[in-house]
Amino acid sequence: MPKSVLLFLLLLCFFSCNRPHDTFSIRGYIENASVGDTICIARFTGAPVLEDVAHCTVKEGRFGLRGIVEHPSPLYLRYKVQDGYRHCMLFMEKGDIGISIDATGCRITGTPLNDLRNSIEDSITSYLAVLGKIERLYYSAELNAGQLACLSACGLNLQERLVAYLHTAVKENIHNPVGLYLLVAYSPLFTMQELETLMEQIPDSIIVGGNIPFHTTLTAILEERKNTQME
Repeated sequence: MPKSVLLFLLLLCFFSCNRPHDTFSIRGYIENASVGDTICIARFTGAPVLEDVAHCTVKEGRFGLRGIVEHPSPLYLRYKVQDGYRHCMLFMEKGDIGISIDATGCRITGTPLNDLRNSIEDSITSYLAVLGKIERLYYSAELNAGQLACLSACGLNLQERLVAYLHTAVKENIHNPVGLYLLVAYSPLFTMQELETLMEQIPDSIIVGGNIPFHTTLTAILEERKNTQME
């Protein structure tokens, strides 16, 4: 082998092995954990069962994990509760991720994608809370026909605003994994043409790692709709 080629390969190996990686750290707290409980991190491969990729032991209610992340993508926490196990999705990305688990659920903060998801889901929760109040009032109070009609109109208007909000959230974030996740979760709210247009806008750079199953799911949904139209 010529010396110039050998030197090039050695330099290539040196720079590829020493290039900086994107690192993450997880610092978490879980309420009412028992000694020896573990927090598992798993990935979705498209199969019904999640595949474990890492785990850590809870000590005095706290747990932590550090590592390297190649691409921002969704992973899942599995943790023990009184009646079994629960799962919580997080976006694994570079930075310091904070996790708090209690009886109300799991809250993940500290990095851009996780904070973005929280903001969107908090807004959705606010819409649903108001819709819940309207529904309870509709069925529990002694109201006349005019009042019931007013409540129905308010509820319908709020539902339309929620759908519009979800459309906007997906369209504004279709370039990142949060948008891809939202499009999968709320795909029934989009027409076939809208799905096609949005999928064309998804950058190839995010269809990697744990995001691949989401894109595969969307492709299957779109294909099923096309087949249904042809029948």
